[in-house]
Amino acid sequence: MERLKSIEIKLIAAFLLVTGFLGFVALFSTILSTDNSIVGILYLFIAVLFGLTMYSGYLLLKEDEKGLEIGRAIIALQILNFDIAGLSYLFTTGGAVLFGLGNSKIGFDFVIQTGFTINLNDESTNFILRINLLAIGLFVYLSRTIRKLEDEQEIQEELEKKQSEKVDK
Repeated sequence: MERLKSIEIKLIAAFLLVTGFLGFVALFSTILSTDNSIVGILYLFIAVLFGLTMYSGYLLLKEDEKGLEIGRAIIALQILNFDIAGLSYLFTTGGAVLFGLGNSKIGFDFVIQTGFTINLNDESTNFILRINLLAIGLFVYLSRTIRKLEDEQEIQEELEKKQSEKVDK
């Protein structure tokens, strides 16, 4: 549980809270400008993603381990982005350091944005495949923290088991 009190976890929690909120603000302004109610209903999925982002940050600030799992799932959705033959996907909360191949060029892209995009365009001939290095870093950090907490829990359970065995004898 001490690991959830670290400054790194608090910074990640604040980041998730702020970017989740910004995602909601951006989504809300988009919904207000949408006349099509069916498209508006589809925005519900995106609202859930940003809601989970904020909820994860909130749980981490409260030092609840569930925030790590939710945060890791949200971050995992941000690792890959692409635009291949008219189908594109991009999800970012706050920013991204993208590395990949795009229309015969290899390079980095730095993005500061919170958003979710899925497009289907039959006329597009783009081929862009990128990975978000920032998301990978956060995913690895959260995964290691989860693993350390699980190891600590396992050690604690073993100690308690040994203590109860001593008492029983």
